[in-house]
Amino acid sequence: MGHGAEHEHILTELFVLSVSAEFSSLAFSRSPTCFWIFSKTVGMYEQCGQHQSSLFHRTKKQTGRGLLSRQTQIVTASHWLQRNDSVFRLRPASYETQFGFEPYSSMRGFLTLLIAAASFYVLLALMLFLFQEKMVFLPNMPGRTLTATPKDAGFDFEDVTLETSDGLKLHGWYVPAAQARGVVLFLHGNAGNISHRLDSIAIFHELGLDTLIIDYRGYGRSQGKPSERGIYLDAEAAWHYLVSSRGVAADRVIVFGRSLGGAVAAWLANQYTPAALIIESSFSSALDIARKLYPFMPVRLITRLEFPVSLHVSRLQCPLLVVHSRDDEIIPFTMAEAIYESAAEPKSLLEIWGDHNNGFLLSRDRYLSGLNEFIQKNLPQ
Repeated sequence: MGHGAEHEHILTELFVLSVSAEFSSLAFSRSPTCFWIFSKTVGMYEQCGQHQSSLFHRTKKQTGRGLLSRQTQIVTASHWLQRNDSVFRLRPASYETQFGFEPYSSMRGFLTLLIAAASFYVLLALMLFLFQEKMVFLPNMPGRTLTATPKDAGFDFEDVTLETSDGLKLHGWYVPAAQARGVVLFLHGNAGNISHRLDSIAIFHELGLDTLIIDYRGYGRSQGKPSERGIYLDAEAAWHYLVSSRGVAADRVIVFGRSLGGAVAAWLANQYTPAALIIESSFSSALDIARKLYPFMPVRLITRLEFPVSLHVSRLQCPLLVVHSRDDEIIPFTMAEAIYESAAEPKSLLEIWGDHNNGFLLSRDRYLSGLNEFIQKNLPQ
């Protein structure tokens, strides 16, 4: 083998050793990927070749004879390479130049985005956990001020004040009907106040029912701050007002709840035994509606409110009517079916049409007919 070929072979081995050493170092301290190092092998080998002659002549001059032994040559060449670090040392090159992108920067950007997304997710979960009551109970939407009274609809009424078992004063109306065949205890939804329910009061009046409608704590003119346990106590206070203060027989009281009020009505009818229970446009449980509204969140872990409507109706000792629209954009019809399936007989399902807030008005004739049929079956003549 000629001197040039021998030098080339030595430098090749040295270069491979150097690459191996550099790779071991860079792989952990500078984190380049191995495909970059090997992609540079050809270019580095050519660069080494430009200095073969200089290296050979220096080693020859130092020994005064021909080629050194292979081990000595590699050691000597290694020393020379260390002195000529700028020529031979592997340095992480610009990935953007080599491949059109910078993996360090791209990875940092991806990690930053991932951390930001995770932080937002955790923050949202924390907010849902801490502020559930504020998101569910909306007494200020559209407001707590009473905008009308039954008198504006042509009905006589009484302002009533109830006291709850935990000492709060609640406001409500008692609206009598001519030759009433019973009383409906009306528990409204999560927003507004009793002055926004005059359409329903008119329907019950037409059906020959006296109506007691109350504002939960924190709503309208009622004291306090709403909570799940609190509005249960409010419904209980209304029940005691009818049965104890006014002397209405329990088997002449129909408990009616719409939307969130359906959950409250289900609880009340599970504690006492009214003539019947009507649940309109309500959900099967807080957990079920949370899954529907926030399918990407760990709702089982963060949902503190319960409102287990299906559980309550499974224990009912009175007839049940479930009213719901397939067009309901807030609470799906499947939840009405779940409530219905949970209850024992006697039970009925009245399907109406229209959106969540106005379905009973848009399908008024069917609605009135269905309610009247249910009431006739379940109120004593």
